Amino acid sequence: MDLRAVRSASVTALGCLALSGCGPERPRSAAPTTPAAAEVVSGNVLTDMITRVIVDKVAPEAAIDEANKRIKEIYDRLPVK
Repeated sequence: MDLRAVRSASVTALGCLALSGCGPERPRSAAPTTPAAAEVVSGNVLTDMITRVIVDKVAPEAAIDEANKRIKEIYDRLPVK
């Protein structure tokens, strides 16, 4: 794996995210947002998963399992119609 290419792609992706905004010319997603998906985002499930790995030094697999459990609980409570 060429780490320079990975770094370059990461910097490019972060730059695009920072510059793109959420205007009508660049929608985040073509799919409609469901209440469950909105709660996953607003509840910071994915950012908490990353924080658990970086800050709390939890194994990535364990952090993924925790996030997956939270997501399943949300989708069970707020089913997609």
